[in-house]
Amino acid sequence: MNLYAPNGKIKPFLFSFDISQIPAIPLYLDRHMRFPSIIKTFISLFLLLSLTACGLFFPEQKPPPHVKTKTILFKCDNRINNDMLLPVEVICLTQDDQLGEVVGVGPNDWFESDIRKKHPFKHTLMLRNGEDRLLKLKKMPPDAKYVVIFASYYQVEDPEPQQIILTTDAEMREVIWVSMAALYH
Repeated sequence: MNLYAPNGKIKPFLFSFDISQIPAIPLYLDRHMRFPSIIKTFISLFLLLSLTACGLFFPEQKPPPHVKTKTILFKCDNRINNDMLLPVEVICLTQDDQLGEVVGVGPNDWFESDIRKKHPFKHTLMLRNGEDRLLKLKKMPPDAKYVVIFASYYQVEDPEPQQIILTTDAEMREVIWVSMAALYH
C-alpha cells in the first residue's frame, strides 16, 4: 500500500510488523509523516486497540473439569454389614490411570494393598447401624477428576456393590445410601 506524504512523495507502507515494535509506532509516524500530534495519537491508539481487540475473538481456554463435591452424607440403614462396623475409604484422584489402578485393586483388597499408601488424598471412616455421617472432603486436590468410595463389607466378594465412583458431574453435596451389603448413589 502506498501513502501520500504531505510533501507529495509516495512512501511505501507495509502492514506486517513486529508486535514488540508497537511502542515505536508514534516515533515512526513522527519521523515519516507530517501529521498534527492529535492525528498521530489517534492512529497509535487505534492500532493499539485493534490489536488488543483481536485477542477478544480467540476462545478462552477453559480449565479441565474437576469434581465439585465438597461433602458426602452417608445414610446408613438400621442394620448394615451384619451388625459390624463398616470400614469406608474415600479416595480423591486426579488422573485417569490412577482410577484404573485403584479400581483394579478393588474394595476387598484395598485396605491391605501397598497402592493405598501412595495415595495421599483419602479419608477413612467407620460407619455404624442407623448412623447418618457427614464427611467434609478436606484432603482433596483442586484438580481432582474422580472420587472413589470403597466399603469393605463382611462376606461380600462382588466389588460392584461395594464401590461408587463420583465424576465431574457430581453435586457439591452427595448422598450415599448404605444398606446391609451395598452402597447406593
